[in-house]
Amino acid sequence: EVELIYPELKIPAKIKLGNDSTTATAEGMPAAMGKFKPYSELMAGKFYKNDSENVIIVTTELLRKLNIVVLSKEDTIRKEVQLKNKKKRYLPVDSVIGKKVVLSTVSLGGASAMPMMGMMGMSGMSNSTTAPSGLGEIKYEFIIGGIVKTEGFSRQALGGNIFIPIKKAQSIPSVG
Repeated sequence: EVELIYPELKIPAKIKLGNDSTTATAEGMPAAMGKFKPYSELMAGKFYKNDSENVIIVTTELLRKLNIVVLSKEDTIRKEVQLKNKKKRYLPVDSVIGKKVVLSTVSLGGASAMPMMGMMGMSGMSNSTTAPSGLGEIKYEFIIGGIVKTEGFSRQALGGNIFIPIKKAQSIPSVG
């Protein structure tokens, strides 16, 4: 009765949208997952159609980490005015779809980098192409294709904050 099986592929990353950036976990996922909840009921946009697209799905949780709160079509202007956090940007949910994001990962040519990542954590990332320890930062551009609503699902059920077509994810070198 198994419909789909795929390898667990999680990549520690830094994501940048506009002038804001945060750390996150990118998860490789096949396009076939788009027919299962919560991916079949996105808040906005569409799940990617094939495993090689340059499109990602993001969670509302990730957007909040990027200082963005998306407002559904049902939200009213009055509700938007009542929101108190001045640092956050309140945007219509559809306005995030199609935006370009930059995903950065840390990579090293050999497998010996894995233990280093555990000690360094995400602070090992830098804006340069080569970190002092010999780790390199590699940047990838993606387009936001959809937003999955985080509320109502446990963190473990969703896994990451960013969902990448599995073949694209497999091509991203990472120490994670």
